[in-house]
Amino acid sequence: MQIRLINCRDRITPRMLDYVHSRVIAALSRFITRIREVRVQIGDVNGPKGSLDKRCVILATVRGRGAGSGEVIARHGDVDFFAAVAGAAHSLKHQVARRVNRGLANRHGRG
Repeated sequence: MQIRLINCRDRITPRMLDYVHSRVIAALSRFITRIREVRVQIGDVNGPKGSLDKRCVILATVRGRGAGSGEVIARHGDVDFFAAVAGAAHSLKHQVARRVNRGLANRHGRG
């Protein structure tokens, strides 16, 4: 599984990069053999206004055929970088589980 950080205008420190990798790997560890690539985009939504201004979008490409494959996108906005990443990773975990389970159900004739 390849994890790429894309289009980040903010300065990303090594600590932040490690956090992104650890959250994505923790969220997808159960599906690691099914994930081809993960792209993470983090940005500042509205500048220094003090509201939900960090947004994290994670796109995971799931391997397989039919309903169990394709792209899954999770988004989360929050007041800081770490909370935005954690929220998006949590959402991604559940969306990938649904996608993989749907593919398994269809393969076994229960879809």
